[in-house]
Amino acid sequence: MMRSWTWTHALSIAIGWIAASNALAGFLGNAVAANYAWPDAGALLYASGSAVVGTGLEFPSVGGANVTVDFSDTGFRITYPNGWSFNTVTPKTFDGWVISVLPGPAPELKGARVVGSNIPGSSSLQVTFDASHVYVNHLGFSSFAAGSYIDIAVDWPASPLLPSISIIYGVASDGIDRGLATNGTLATSVRSWNNWLRGQTGGRGLRVDSRNGLPDITFVRFNQTEAAYEANGVFIRDALEAELHARGYLQSGKIYALYYDGPASEHCGGASYPPLLPGQVGAFYLRGHFANPAIPPCSSNPFASNPTATPGYIELSMLHEIVHVLGYVPSCSPHQVLQGHVSDNQHDLMYADPVKPWLIEDAVLDFNHDDYYGHGRADCPDLADDPFLLPSDYSLDYVQKAYVAYYGRPSDPAGQAYWAGRMDAEGQSLTAIIGAFGNSDEFNRRYGGLSYVALVTKIYQQALGRSPEQGGLDYYVGELLAGRRTLQSITLDVLNGATTPPDSTVVANKLDVAAYYTAKVAAGCPYGTEQDGVNALSGVTAIAATVTAAKAAIDSRCGS
Repeated sequence: MMRSWTWTHALSIAIGWIAASNALAGFLGNAVAANYAWPDAGALLYASGSAVVGTGLEFPSVGGANVTVDFSDTGFRITYPNGWSFNTVTPKTFDGWVISVLPGPAPELKGARVVGSNIPGSSSLQVTFDASHVYVNHLGFSSFAAGSYIDIAVDWPASPLLPSISIIYGVASDGIDRGLATNGTLATSVRSWNNWLRGQTGGRGLRVDSRNGLPDITFVRFNQTEAAYEANGVFIRDALEAELHARGYLQSGKIYALYYDGPASEHCGGASYPPLLPGQVGAFYLRGHFANPAIPPCSSNPFASNPTATPGYIELSMLHEIVHVLGYVPSCSPHQVLQGHVSDNQHDLMYADPVKPWLIEDAVLDFNHDDYYGHGRADCPDLADDPFLLPSDYSLDYVQKAYVAYYGRPSDPAGQAYWAGRMDAEGQSLTAIIGAFGNSDEFNRRYGGLSYVALVTKIYQQALGRSPEQGGLDYYVGELLAGRRTLQSITLDVLNGATTPPDSTVVANKLDVAAYYTAKVAAGCPYGTEQDGVNALSGVTAIAATVTAAKAAIDSRCGS
């Protein structure tokens, strides 16, 4: 559908920004309990049993008044549908909820606080925590009215991961949750715009928070009504971002793509545009509308039908807003107009014009690559160098192979991303990899001081799990003696030369386990020592059962 995009950007709240991201562990996938305790925290009055946190309601009825406890990844809501009256018997030191994270993979809790409630005087609620519990103490209250609720946000330890984009589906306090976060609609939409981006960049997509291979989408019910938010006009995104910030949803070093399922006047989207308009949120208003009847409402646009489908207006608009939050199009670009847009081609993702419409058919990322992607200028920011943009799959896979070849261990996520980015920046050249890996302290510790025969033998054992055949040993030792080859180049040659079974199967299995280990670390499991990584691969052979055993050992080590 041909659409004109109404550009509106307003001054955003200033939020701290750092280069490194903190991706958090959370409740999702962990077992929890929600027990009611009285007259002290150790005396359970109502026991909930246990549940694994997912997308549904974990505890639909706890206690005599059918209290519900519903978890998200970063917090929980306690709701009293029929109200609640407190026992006045004294003495008592505790009258409330003990929320427990049951033994398993979850790391220690780092904080808990009330972020929302409709209970008068809720600011006096006593919320404390320890490593695996949150205590919500109601001392001082006599009763809660029917429909009362308490929202608690929980802080988890940060993992030093890479900058990433979090997806949020939000509705107002009186809005209808259409289930877009859980029925696959938004996950498909996100994958569609990211797949389109990969097609424009040679395989490089944006780093999106994921769980089990799919975009991880957080549901947020905002505190105000739809009418209250719409009354902000062009500043609706600012109001939504301010609330997300106040309620603890925003983390430094991350940006957020908000699908707001509510009305907005005269536009379908909005975004920050740092440094001119600081902020972390780009938003698409799923029910935006216009006074001009000739302009179709935002809701008239369909979502992408599948992840590989051509993205439509919703997908390209959301990506457009995300690119703004990243700071593009910068003012130093030759065709930059209207605060962060380009003027040279109507099909450009970042095009805007007061008169001529934005044409999403045959959309392109930076027409002629001279404004904001791939221009190669050192004096102007380039999305191609942005840390939120993933390296290509080719370079990521090759860096993993280099870690296995040179160090005998899986890559760590940050190191893999850095070196893969270097490869992409140099046209996927291996020069940076071979030089840096082959001359590192770790490589020298592993191979330094050995004879040529011992060196070649150790390379074979590390890469292929066997000693070299005599012909291969003689050849590589001869190359080293003659100075025609270096130890660094031979290391990769041995791994790349494994093209037939069982050697090729050994290499494939080691790379499979290495990728599994790296993914676990990316999800929050500590990497451990260099030797921990080596140990993870040391028992992997051509036999499939060794892969299963190695992954099981990783799961055990990571607690999942």
